[in-house]
Amino acid sequence: MSQAKKIACRASLALLLAMFWLPGRVEHSAPARLAPLRLAFIDSTSPEARISLKKYLDDLDGVIGEWLNVDSNGKVSEEEDPGQDDGSPSATIDFIRARRPLTVLALVSDEPGSSRAFARLGDPSFRWRLEEQLVGSVGKFNFDGLLINFEDVLTADEAGLRDLIGELRTRLAAHHKTIGVVLPADSFIDYKTLGSLADMVVIKLYEDVHSSPGPLAPEWWWRRFIAERSRDIPADKLIFAVASTGREWSAAGDGAPQFVSFGAAMLASTSQHVPVRFDPGSRNPHLDYIDNEGARHEIWFLDATTAFNQIRSVVARQVHGIALRELGAEDQSIWPFFKTLEAGRAFGPDGIERLHCDELAMRVGQSIVSRIAADGRRSVELNESGDIIYESYLREL
Repeated sequence: MSQAKKIACRASLALLLAMFWLPGRVEHSAPARLAPLRLAFIDSTSPEARISLKKYLDDLDGVIGEWLNVDSNGKVSEEEDPGQDDGSPSATIDFIRARRPLTVLALVSDEPGSSRAFARLGDPSFRWRLEEQLVGSVGKFNFDGLLINFEDVLTADEAGLRDLIGELRTRLAAHHKTIGVVLPADSFIDYKTLGSLADMVVIKLYEDVHSSPGPLAPEWWWRRFIAERSRDIPADKLIFAVASTGREWSAAGDGAPQFVSFGAAMLASTSQHVPVRFDPGSRNPHLDYIDNEGARHEIWFLDATTAFNQIRSVVARQVHGIALRELGAEDQSIWPFFKTLEAGRAFGPDGIERLHCDELAMRVGQSIVSRIAADGRRSVELNESGDIIYESYLREL
């Protein structure tokens, strides 16, 4: 064989080896997403959540169902409303999959208290029993994955959480399922290690725990932690969660804040004839009033304007996804610009000045006050970079 033919044969052999054996071949690499996944949390026991899901399902790429609870003994139970035929995980999942092939993730939460289940994750036998049940739930409902809701870091076992994530990842990968974790933005937890172990990490850009009234997501706070968590966690695993809900503190209660929907905050403003104020320091809205029994109430909440600024900042990071907290309690003015997160769509504050609530209900004193299909307007002011720096609610709903 001539020298030229030998060289040609070696070149052909090298090409075949590259095609079949070398790692990272082009034909096996996943196509890059041009836009973040659009996710939303849902509580299937809430009729308002199910209404919102039906209305906005086509604007989502996936849901995070608040479906699995773990008691202090490590027993896993399913969150459902026995009084509603469609108030269960299976009914919600069946509805979703009949309409669209969305990603369906189950949130796993432990019960608050002095003996939380996630404080016992360092016990291998306890952890194994928990994993057996969680893997069983994935098989029962055909979840695409699990998200461990690790919100109370101070009373949980971080080392045990790492073991749980690593072991579940191995077990679920065999079934092509994923494992992730939901974390506060500003904890002392080891984000880098968890980011290496989990398939996805959801970072909450709002604060759930408050001892006294105040903003839930000051702008300086969330901008800092978007930057820090983006350095800690790979972009292809990172999901930021934004909220448009609130907390209410009442002098008549035990001091602990109560969750309120955006609609309930609007109804409080209307029924109590008090304005929504915009705090320029945090760029969060709030209101306060005195009820019929003389008790003072203070509500701090997040809305479409705060979500717009957060999402705009997150999109620039090219992360894996954005999750809304939560369906049925959101400011519906989010949806016109949230849907534009699809690839190739311009992102702007479309529809943000229009306020609309399909159904409002709240407790005022000892009475339940409700209104149906209310509308209003707000004005917004943008700076040169395109962020909303001021808003004013112009008329009552």
